[in-house]
Amino acid sequence: MKKQVGMALLDRSVKGVTLTHAGHAVMQHALRLFQGFEQLSNELGEYSKGVKGSVRLWANMSALTEFLPSALASFLKVNPEIQVEVEEQLSGDIVKALMDGIADIGVFAEGPSTSGLETQVMGNDELVIACCKTHPLNKRKSVSFEECLQYDFVGLNRGSSLLELTSRCAEKLGKQMKLRIQVRSYAAMCQMIAVNLGVGVLPKSKPWA
Repeated sequence: MKKQVGMALLDRSVKGVTLTHAGHAVMQHALRLFQGFEQLSNELGEYSKGVKGSVRLWANMSALTEFLPSALASFLKVNPEIQVEVEEQLSGDIVKALMDGIADIGVFAEGPSTSGLETQVMGNDELVIACCKTHPLNKRKSVSFEECLQYDFVGLNRGSSLLELTSRCAEKLGKQMKLRIQVRSYAAMCQMIAVNLGVGVLPKSKPWA
């Protein structure tokens, strides 16, 4: 190894042997290699137990809370030998991961360019406005998105497909959303909306709608 890298990996002295800076770098790479071999061994072990395949599935938050649970349950019931690794990500990151080969299957919101990918519609969300019981909109039987733009909004974190969609709709109307608070989940949105910190756009089919 010393001849291969062209420099000393060990520093020997009367006090003992220590790693040089190059030695530390080699050790870190060696540890990663051992971890990779261990992971490979574990995966091969799964095959010996009857697991015949592994699928890396990335999905956005809406899909994970609405479409995927029942679909995954049905699939795994018929294909118990398949191991599915599910990871929550933003829609744009999911598309990039599919193109880079990091993910095998992705479920994401319409919007990002999918050139080179095979896509199929999995479902549609009906969006509604949520507000506090004391909010002026609560007395309305129906309201347009444009009318809602005069009020403060509670939205998801930047990069979320729902925030990008509503922001684009506001821009088409020549207006901007007044984002007062941004959170990372629908549950957190509902909590903020419930105490009248703003209105929010949510999928109607969610259990808290």
